[in-house]
Amino acid sequence: MAEKISLTLSDAELSAFLLKFNELDFAKAFGVQVTLIDEAHVRSVIDPLRETHRGGIQSSAVNGGVMASMFDLALGMPGLLRAQPDQRAATVQLSMSFMKAVRGDRIEVTSWIARAGAGLVFTEAELRDGSGEICASALGVVRVMEGHSEPRRF
Repeated sequence: MAEKISLTLSDAELSAFLLKFNELDFAKAFGVQVTLIDEAHVRSVIDPLRETHRGGIQSSAVNGGVMASMFDLALGMPGLLRAQPDQRAATVQLSMSFMKAVRGDRIEVTSWIARAGAGLVFTEAELRDGSGEICASALGVVRVMEGHSEPRRF
């Protein structure tokens, strides 16, 4: 059962935060858009996939490094949203399982908080291809930290 992502912010406030995130140079360069599905789930999508996303198993499949990056983003996002507005968050552990090659023109990762404790958020995610089939899954641990080590970018 997924936990509610934020204990303090409304869905509208979380969605506004994600709109700013989607405008970051990183998000634009990677081609990802992140949205809130509901109070407990986040969606990260690349649509369409680019040639730079491909090259897995020496074919046109999505490269495993791209999938790892999507999981890092997707697993960290619920923790980052939980940390808002005064804390920071970072993925500290990531474990992936590849089930099948990802083909097609779209990938979507759904992520959620499985359990949150004092300073650690345990997250889970599933990566689906354009047909909606689950191709990979991941587990993560996100550290929520007090204070800021440098100025925020957004």
